[in-house]
Amino acid sequence: MNKKLCQGEEVVQGYRDIKNPTDSWVSAGYAIFYWTMHRFYHLARYNLGLSALLNGTGFMVKFDIIKPTGWNTDTLTEDIEFSLKRIIQGKRVGWATDAIVYDEQPVGFKQSWSQRSRWTIGHIQCLQEYTKPLAGAVVKNKTLMNF
Repeated sequence: MNKKLCQGEEVVQGYRDIKNPTDSWVSAGYAIFYWTMHRFYHLARYNLGLSALLNGTGFMVKFDIIKPTGWNTDTLTEDIEFSLKRIIQGKRVGWATDAIVYDEQPVGFKQSWSQRSRWTIGHIQCLQEYTKPLAGAVVKNKTLMNF
């Protein structure tokens, strides 16, 4: 993360690896999801000059970004909301493949369902709040980073 900060990045998501991918079919599903997202979403977008998204665990935000207004979010998926606000401003979230953090995932279906339900509500909140501003920012910032 420090390397990315020194390269001028202000907000960076690290590689979130799974501590327990073989504990159950549920944790294995999470592992496959995150491995796929890292390779085919975050890394691919970053390599194209587009924005990654903050994703729960293992990210860095430069203090100068937080200082003026704080962590000003309202949805259940505040990491994604923060990312979307940044993208609307024409700024991206960086990606650090080599900054690996290990995260333990749910092993039971009930726990996973509860977590996924919260995330779904948060995603819907973000869609309702930020779809129009993201579309408007495409024109304003003259970039496809918003997709």
